[in-house]
Amino acid sequence: MDDLAMCKARAPERFNQLVEEIRAAGTDNASFFGSGYHFEGGLTLQQCPHEFAAAIIFLEENLPTLRGEYLEIGSASGGACRFLVEHLKFTRAWVFDDHGHSRWPEQQANFDALGTVMFGDRSSPFVQKWVGNSHSPQAAEWLRRNVLRAPDLSFIDGDHSYEGCWGDFVMMHAFLTGKEGPKLVMFHDIVACEGVQRSWDQAIAQGMIESLAAYAGPGIPGTNN
Repeated sequence: MDDLAMCKARAPERFNQLVEEIRAAGTDNASFFGSGYHFEGGLTLQQCPHEFAAAIIFLEENLPTLRGEYLEIGSASGGACRFLVEHLKFTRAWVFDDHGHSRWPEQQANFDALGTVMFGDRSSPFVQKWVGNSHSPQAAEWLRRNVLRAPDLSFIDGDHSYEGCWGDFVMMHAFLTGKEGPKLVMFHDIVACEGVQRSWDQAIAQGMIESLAAYAGPGIPGTNN
C-alpha cells in the first residue's frame, strides 16, 4: 500500500472531508487539474485534491499542537498558502515569490484575507513577502534577518527546474542547519517535474533530508506533493 492509500485508510472521514473542501475552493485550470474541482477561480489551487488532502493530514499529525510558522517559496495566486494557513492554524507566514506566474495579481487579496499579527509591539501583515529572485544573496539575507526561528513547515514550489528547486532547497537547508526543533520540508511535483525529482533524490542521497512520505494520487498522471 502506498503512502496516499495508507493515509486514506488511516483517516477516511478526514481525508474525504478535505478532498471536498479542496474541490470547493476552486482551481486554476479544471480541465488540467480535474479531480472533481467544482469550478475555476476561487483560490485557483494547482493541486491534486487527493494528494493535497493526504499532505494536510500528514501535517496535522506531525506538526506541534500549537502551530508555528510557515514558509513558502513560489506562491502563484497565494491560494495554497491561504488554504494551508487556515487549515493548519499557523501563527504567521513568510513567502518568496518572483511574480512570474500569471496568477500573481491574485496573491495580495489572499494574503490580506489572513489578516495581521502582532510582531513585537506592532501589528504587521500575517504574510511577510520577499518579491524577487529567491536564489539571490539578497533573498538569503532577508530570510536571515526576518525569519528568526526555523519554520515548522517550508514548502518549495518554485520554478520546478532542477537549478531552481535545488537552489531553493540549498538556501533553506543552510538556513535550517543548526536550528533547534523538527523541520519539515515539502516539495511540490516530485514526480511530474524531472528537476524537482532530481533535487529530491539528490537531497536524500546526500543525507540532507529523510523522506517521510510521498503522495501521488488520481487526477493528473504523475503529480505529487
